[in-house]
Amino acid sequence: MLGVQATVLCSCSRSKPDTSPIPFLEETSGSTFARVDRNGDGKLGFEAFHSGLSEHYYFRQGLDLDGDSIVLQVELATALFELWDTDDDRRVSQDEWAEGMAIWFPDRVDSARFEDWDTDQDDSLDVIELGEGGARSGAFDAYDTDQDGTTSAREVSRYLFDRWDVNGDGVIEATEWLLP
Repeated sequence: MLGVQATVLCSCSRSKPDTSPIPFLEETSGSTFARVDRNGDGKLGFEAFHSGLSEHYYFRQGLDLDGDSIVLQVELATALFELWDTDDDRRVSQDEWAEGMAIWFPDRVDSARFEDWDTDQDDSLDVIELGEGGARSGAFDAYDTDQDGTTSAREVSRYLFDRWDVNGDGVIEATEWLLP
């Protein structure tokens, strides 16, 4: 079922507004951080981080494709496919997958194997393989922080915030911002 839905969701034509594999962090100079750090204190608490993330294209229009405030696994797979396919060839190569995993699922990098996701063994992933691999491996479950079977944009923000808050002090500073 995931594959059928993924095909339907990905068949739409939309252009990527950013060229970075991490569009939310499109500038490494810190200008994105400064834009999100609205009070200028050099630190982002969760609410500021979530607000900045929620205003970004991929979180407004990319993750929640049907606008119901719930990010289904098929929607997450579709959005990640768009993000990870950095050369726009409609395939995710092993290098693109590894880079995407390191950014979006850093706690799964050591246990994930590309070969387990690439079910047709053609050395690339289509959106169906990416979706089914993410579901099968449990990677997508990491975003369902309240374990209710659905994922909200807030839960995606929480997962990313917790991973990017490297020192665990409850805020993301500019130096941590550039790490993921």
